Amino acid sequence: MREQFRNMNEQIQPSEQLLQATRQRMAETKPRKWIPRMQRLAAAVACTLLIFAGAVNLSPAFASAAAKVPIVRELVLAVSLDPSMKAAIEHQYVQLVKQSDSHNGYQIDVEYLVADQANLTVYYRIHGLPEEIENQYPYKTSFELLDETGQRAGDYAAVWDQAWEKDALSCAKFHFSDDIVPEQVQLAVDIQVDEEALAQLEQRQNGTYEYADENAQRSEYGEETPPMTKLAQLRVPLTIDHGSLFQVRTIDVNQTVTVKGQKLTIEKAEIYPTQMRVYWQEDPNNDLWISDLKFALQGQKHGRWETISNGVSGMGEKGMPRQAWLESSWFSDEGQYQLELTQISLLPKESLEVTYNYSTGQFTNLPSYVRLKEAAPCDTGLYLHFQVQSTDDVVSSVFSGKYLDSGGAEQHIHSQGASSNMTAEGVPSFENMFVVKNYETGPITLYVQWAPPQQLDETIIVPLTEA
Repeated sequence: MREQFRNMNEQIQPSEQLLQATRQRMAETKPRKWIPRMQRLAAAVACTLLIFAGAVNLSPAFASAAAKVPIVRELVLAVSLDPSMKAAIEHQYVQLVKQSDSHNGYQIDVEYLVADQANLTVYYRIHGLPEEIENQYPYKTSFELLDETGQRAGDYAAVWDQAWEKDALSCAKFHFSDDIVPEQVQLAVDIQVDEEALAQLEQRQNGTYEYADENAQRSEYGEETPPMTKLAQLRVPLTIDHGSLFQVRTIDVNQTVTVKGQKLTIEKAEIYPTQMRVYWQEDPNNDLWISDLKFALQGQKHGRWETISNGVSGMGEKGMPRQAWLESSWFSDEGQYQLELTQISLLPKESLEVTYNYSTGQFTNLPSYVRLKEAAPCDTGLYLHFQVQSTDDVVSSVFSGKYLDSGGAEQHIHSQGASSNMTAEGVPSFENMFVVKNYETGPITLYVQWAPPQQLDETIIVPLTEA
């Protein structure tokens, strides 16, 4: 059995720019120490960068069989929210790794990997970290891939699980853009701690913590991320067998469609074992910006593949070539599909800039679906709290992470908070909170990046046929 799993080595591919943008925005967003984690969102999600998860039923037959194989059984739960990865695991598209490293009392055990030409997914456990307590967790992990010289192994972006649950099987994903996943890499993991948050946690445990007042809570949004103290450096070598990687399947489309009066061209679709990418670009002559599209893939005989879950659902900026990511149909036996466009989000080109004057309380170009709940000076600047009406229950960030202060200088929002809500009429809504600086002498300028999704009256169908 051990030899069998040593020979199971394959891959999946998402894209680089998407997660580079996502990782940057998540790094820009500091978790609120005083807000329960279930109410927090690392916001600043631009264009098609929508992150969400969907529950998936596991195959009973596979679950039963896996229960008899100890090295696979744990993967059943680990991939339960990822239909594409579940299909890959069912088809034995997994490599047993079983490599470890330890430092300063911490240890990482890399159990499995799944890889293709542009994506590497690693399943691991970290030992030595305490369990999360009271929705606060001062310990953080960071992941990189290094080459044999210790340098960054190519152009990629990465997302990973924080080790919230002690010794749990966690996942890290690396998405390459132009580079191919190297044959030899080092998985580099750093464990860090926020000393201030750790001290607060210890005070909570011994009953000496003094809760911050409302002004201090608001001020935290304007504070820069505190430096972290490095506790351990872990390194695990990984070998990727390029001879056994599945190749990408490409379907050329080159079809232009009109949606809500806006033209866009769907150029091609790429199918990887654990992901499908749809490449598209909006017409530069459109009078509106397309901030997001929602695709689905429908098989002729059976099967439907939705927007990718448990990961990032697309990439790209307004006016530039973009991608939408779907679940993978790689292991399906169908050769004919249809691509269904079901939903679109649109932004007026002339209304992307919103100005706000604190002295008069006046907004210019504020979207109708956004309402200012509160504007209150605090120790770090001006605390702004918005209520946003939506058409679904996805929480996002309405404004980008950069703005112009009253002097016209570009500033960066250190932290954005977001929480889901529901109006009294049962309409989905959410809230955005952040702090801006230098607002006293004139208006500030915010940039709108999100609009409520619009469900199409008639689904737009684009036939796809694999060569």
